[in-house]
Amino acid sequence: MSDHTYTFRCKLCDSIIDVVLTDRQNKKYHEYLKGNITHIQNALPDLNPSERELFISGICDACWNKMFNCQH
Repeated sequence: MSDHTYTFRCKLCDSIIDVVLTDRQNKKYHEYLKGNITHIQNALPDLNPSERELFISGICDACWNKMFNCQH
């Protein structure tokens, strides 16, 4: 088994973020891409929401929070 690293460059700030998926997660992600799994949270429930958002929009957590005026 091997890990699969996905490298994202935030579309807004150009930050580089790596997300590592296991073989099982990678298979589920590809099922999601094929349309066999409807929502990414069902395909990758063990990733946190900000990691899943990178797969959806390519926007990092900090920029997403600024866009929607979220405060933690």
